Amino acid sequence: MDKRVIPLIIVVLLIGGVGGYFIAVPRHEIARLESEISTLTASYTQLNETYSELLSDHTTLKENIDELELFLNTEILDINFSPNGGAASKVIHWIDQANESIHVLIYSFTNDEIGNAVVRAYQRGVEIKVVFEKSQVSKYSEYWKLKPIGVQVRNDTNSGLMHHKVAVITVTWSLWEASIGVLLLKNVITKI
Repeated sequence: MDKRVIPLIIVVLLIGGVGGYFIAVPRHEIARLESEISTLTASYTQLNETYSELLSDHTTLKENIDELELFLNTEILDINFSPNGGAASKVIHWIDQANESIHVLIYSFTNDEIGNAVVRAYQRGVEIKVVFEKSQVSKYSEYWKLKPIGVQVRNDTNSGLMHHKVAVITVTWSLWEASIGVLLLKNVITKI
């Protein structure tokens, strides 16, 4: 309800209450109206407080987002999830844009379409380096597609699991250079 309407209602009810007194409005009616005024006033006060709190929360959230973007020195342009959320197609898009280098740390790499995109990039002369989690190199792994054609692949030698899913894709355009970091297969956050 508009903030300007509540005071108007209160004034009208007060005038009606006072006028009713002089024209013999029953006392119980006046008491009911006074109670209604009190209830409306309390509701107005509570709604106004809630509005102020929500406005404050909104401002705080906006400040937090601005601070995070400043801290990261980035603007998040795109977020995709998989499976069936578009992450694989977004990764393939950026691999197909690469013209300088692609460096990958990957826990499990079994997506044939992404593997094919890496092969295409390698055939275009893009420098490719991929580190696989050794426990995840199975017969389904793209490791076996990349190694025989000369892509620099190696297994992680840490004693623990290397659970990363990260690629740094470097694309050079005529006026500027951009490194695009993406999280492979699960979530994609693209920064240009």
